[in-house]
Amino acid sequence: MQEFSYQSSLELGDQTFEVIKELLPAQGVIRNARQNMVQRLNSFTRDHPKMLVEVTQMLKSDFEHIFMRQALCGRAIVRSNSPLLNTSLGVNMALDILAERGYRVTLDVHQEVVPTRIEMGVPGDPSGQKVHVETKKSFIFTVDFDRPVMRRITG
Repeated sequence: MQEFSYQSSLELGDQTFEVIKELLPAQGVIRNARQNMVQRLNSFTRDHPKMLVEVTQMLKSDFEHIFMRQALCGRAIVRSNSPLLNTSLGVNMALDILAERGYRVTLDVHQEVVPTRIEMGVPGDPSGQKVHVETKKSFIFTVDFDRPVMRRITG
């Protein structure tokens, strides 16, 4: 009886399952991930070849030297304001290229609203001022990769 009670305590209730079943389980997400990435990269080559080259060159010039410096720890954090990343296409290309090359990447986008110009209204009346702003995005890539095996010295 205790075993039956224990087993039933591990099962979700029907109502609970009905609510959460809408979210794909992890296996469903990762099952075709590599195949989908390859298809996306091939479509980038076919549909946006110039941009694919530009994003690849940006990763080489802006990221690779940071990876080289951080190689011993196996993690690099790269902040970029590249205009190539201002579109979802550019971001997706960068993520897919890095993933295909064996890097594990997470991305955080930090947005900051910066005033660019103040338009004066009536002199002496601050309520009539208009402040023009611009949103600046910083893309923060946390990139993990295998670190080299270090020799251990025993003493």
